[in-house]
Amino acid sequence: MAGINYVLALVCAIILYIYQKKKVVQIAQPFLLALILFGGLIDTTSIIFMMRDNRTSSKENLNASCVAWTWLLSLGQMIMTATLVAKIYRVKVVTGATAFVTRTDRSNMVRKTKYFSGFIIRGLLVDVVVLAVWYGTDTFRWSFAVTSQDFQDLILQERG
Repeated sequence: MAGINYVLALVCAIILYIYQKKKVVQIAQPFLLALILFGGLIDTTSIIFMMRDNRTSSKENLNASCVAWTWLLSLGQMIMTATLVAKIYRVKVVTGATAFVTRTDRSNMVRKTKYFSGFIIRGLLVDVVVLAVWYGTDTFRWSFAVTSQDFQDLILQERG
């Protein structure tokens, strides 16, 4: 599953690079599109850590996988969400739906991505603080409970 996502992200990145000078891609801001791809790659990487179990990994590796899975999943989702919020704000600025932006600021903001990077940075900072507090107060430990066994005590199903 992760391999398919990596290949699709690579194909999309190549297409984005090839067509970066086209007007439709310029309007969509290639940097923000690349950030969405990057967030998806980070999110996809969390799948790799979710696949481990106690048959192939030690308890320490499983605990580290729990931490990595939570952080990668959350940060990947936040990068994509904050980028989409920045793009929505850009649309509001372009259409004039925001009352607190002057005309000269609006023409500069339409062209430059740096005006919208604050959404992404603030979103990531909030996410890192929440994750750090969560990890600091309740460290992630891997655990599982057997929910079904057969007559030879082989585990058929477990929750972890």
